[in-house]
Amino acid sequence: MDAALRDAVVAYTDTHADSQGLYLTDAPGLALFRADRPTPLQHTFYEPALIVVVGGTKELLLGGSRFRYGAGQYTVMSVGLPLQASITEASARRPFLSLALMIDRPVLADLNEHLGRAPLTAPSAL
Repeated sequence: MDAALRDAVVAYTDTHADSQGLYLTDAPGLALFRADRPTPLQHTFYEPALIVVVGGTKELLLGGSRFRYGAGQYTVMSVGLPLQASITEASARRPFLSLALMIDRPVLADLNEHLGRAPLTAPSAL
């Protein structure tokens, strides 16, 4: 992962009194996350977003499938999903860091309409 991006996320999270957890930035729809130690598997709800891991490793459990993400990898949630998540690799020297760009579905649908493409539809079940 690019060292400049990692350093920028560390610098931003270091400016907060509690350098752990989720930070909403001044940029609309952009959030940063930092953890300095592994966390247990926890139930959570992910909103639609593009999530890029900048440092460390995390696991997501969805249904019976386990997904592992490390620095330079990403996941895209096109719809809100209940799942379980844990930080598996993180320390004070090498924290888990990620950034999330929230997906604003009404804006995306409007953009799609203006581009003349077919409207967004939910995928059908198999």
